[in-house]
Amino acid sequence: MLDDAKVREQVQIAESLLDKLENLQDEQAQLIAVNAVQALITLYGQALARIVAHARREQEEGGQSTLLQALAADELVSHLLLLHDLHPVPLQNRVQQALDELEGYLQSRDVTAELLHIRDGVATIRLGSAAGRKQQSAVQSAVMQAAPELLRVQLENGAHNRQPGASSFIPLNTLAPAKESQNNG
Repeated sequence: MLDDAKVREQVQIAESLLDKLENLQDEQAQLIAVNAVQALITLYGQALARIVAHARREQEEGGQSTLLQALAADELVSHLLLLHDLHPVPLQNRVQQALDELEGYLQSRDVTAELLHIRDGVATIRLGSAAGRKQQSAVQSAVMQAAPELLRVQLENGAHNRQPGASSFIPLNTLAPAKESQNNG
């Protein structure tokens, strides 16, 4: 079995070979090669789907699946599961878990991080006002590593949410439903 460094090497080799396939001059050879690769990816995806289904059944019957946890924790398997939309841990949970793992580092620097929402492939995270570039970069990197299917991580600085000395008063008319104007004539 290859270690993670060797797997990354193989990924680079595969990407290089796929680039060469796309640039083949012989269109028929290119079409055959691309179709062969797509067929293999589909087969491997189906095999992964069956593995995950077996692990989920095990989890439902026994309450805990160490196999699902192991699959999610393995870098290569996790990326393949993401590729085939089979990852056993929901996106929001993975993002929150990444933030939880950074909590000690951030707290030691008086920084907080709160996941606000994930919409349209963008995770929005509010950082405390003490967050510097290093902390911002650490949050973005950790979240993208945990959820590479995200398009980006948007950071909001907690200090910008209120102006110094600004009132926290919310006018009542902004909370009440709009009344329809009545025409009596």
